[in-house]
Amino acid sequence: MSLSLPGETDWSAFTVLDHHRVSLLRSIKEAAREETRIGETGHSNNICQITSSEILGAIENVIQDIVTSLARNKAPVLNLVNRSDWGNIQFKDSVGLQMISHYTTRKIKSDCPKSALKFALMLKILSVIYKMVQNNTYATKRDIYYSDTLLFGSQSVVDNIVNDISCMLKIPRRSLHILSTTKGCIAGNLSYTEEDGIKVNCTCSATAVVVPSNVQGIRNVITDAKFILIVEKDATFQRLLDDDFCNKLSPCIMITGKGVPDLNTRLLVRKLWDTCHIPIFTLMDADPHGIEIMCIYKYGSVSMSFEAHHLTVPAIRWLGLLPSDIERLNIRKDALIPLTKQDQNKLTSMQKRPYMACQPMWKKEMEIMAASKMKAEIQALTSLSSDYLSRVYLPSKLQFGGWI
Repeated sequence: MSLSLPGETDWSAFTVLDHHRVSLLRSIKEAAREETRIGETGHSNNICQITSSEILGAIENVIQDIVTSLARNKAPVLNLVNRSDWGNIQFKDSVGLQMISHYTTRKIKSDCPKSALKFALMLKILSVIYKMVQNNTYATKRDIYYSDTLLFGSQSVVDNIVNDISCMLKIPRRSLHILSTTKGCIAGNLSYTEEDGIKVNCTCSATAVVVPSNVQGIRNVITDAKFILIVEKDATFQRLLDDDFCNKLSPCIMITGKGVPDLNTRLLVRKLWDTCHIPIFTLMDADPHGIEIMCIYKYGSVSMSFEAHHLTVPAIRWLGLLPSDIERLNIRKDALIPLTKQDQNKLTSMQKRPYMACQPMWKKEMEIMAASKMKAEIQALTSLSSDYLSRVYLPSKLQFGGWI
C-alpha cells in the first residue's frame, strides 16, 4: 500500500482525505497561534541568549549569600525547588507540565549530616561551571563525573545536581556550558547547518545521523517532509530505515530517543516543530512504559518542568501501537506479554495525571490495556508478516487518520 499526500504546502497534505486530517490541521494551527501568543506575552520558546556576565553574576549571588551567612555565624543554606513534587506542577494544554510560580522548596543545609555532602558537591559543580563560563569552555556531565569519581560517587549524583543548579539559577543547562551526551538519532528528509558551520544532510545518508549536541546552534533547516515520526526503540527505527520508510511513502523525518529521550533529542523535536510546523506522530510499544515516553515528548516530565516551554510539543499525536490495534488486527496471543504488577501500578498512576483529562481517547486506550492485562511491543506486528509495519500498518494509519 502506498501513501499519497498531495499538495503544494506542508499544510495542504493533511487538509483532505478525511475528517481526522482536517481536525489535525486545525489543532496544529491552533497550537501555532497559541505559541505565537505565548511568545508575545514574554514566554518565548526560543531560548533567550543569556550573557556570560549574567551567568557569572547569578553564581556570585549564590556565593555572596553563603559568605553573608558565614559572616553572621550562621550555617549557609541552599534553597532548591522540589522538582519531583507534583504539587509544584500545573498542566496547561498549550505547554504541558510546567512549574508553578509559588513552588515549594527544600533546604540543603551545610551543617546537617544528611545534606552536607550535597551542599559541598553543589559548590564544587558551581565552581566548575563558573570556570567554564569564564574561559568559554564546555564539558559534558560525564566529563564532570570522571573529573573526580570518588568525590561524586555516581553519574546520577552529577546529573541531579546539574539540574538542581539549572533550576535554582533559572538558567537552561546548555547555557551553563554543560553539554548533554546525545544518544538519539535522526534520519529522513532534512538538512541543516550546525553551529560550527558543518552542513548535515540526513536525506543523503544511508544511516542515521546522531542528534547534535548543540541543538540551539542549528540553523538553515531545510526539509520537504510532510510529517515527523518519533520512534520509541532504536531497533524499530533501524528496521524502518532499512525499509527506506522515509522515502517510500512520502518525504518524512524519523527520530528516535532510543527509549526515554535525552535532553538534546527533546530539544530537536521542539526545534523542528517550531521551524517546520508539520504533524508529529509517535510510534511506541503498547505498554505503560511506551505511553509514558510519549507523554514526555508531548507534555514533558515533572523533573524538567522548569524548562517546559523549550522541551514540550503538545501537538504530538499517538499513531501506534494502540492497545485497540491488538484486537483489531487479531495479533496472536503468543505475541503478547502479560502486564506485570509494576505495569499495572504505572498504568493506574498515569490515568490520574492532569493531562489525561483532556485526552479521553488516550484514556480509553489505557482502559483497554488495563482490562486485557496484556501489552505488546511493536515487534508483535511481525507475527502478521515480517514487513507488516512499513508495508501495511503505517501506510494505512497515515492515509486513513488512524491517530489519536
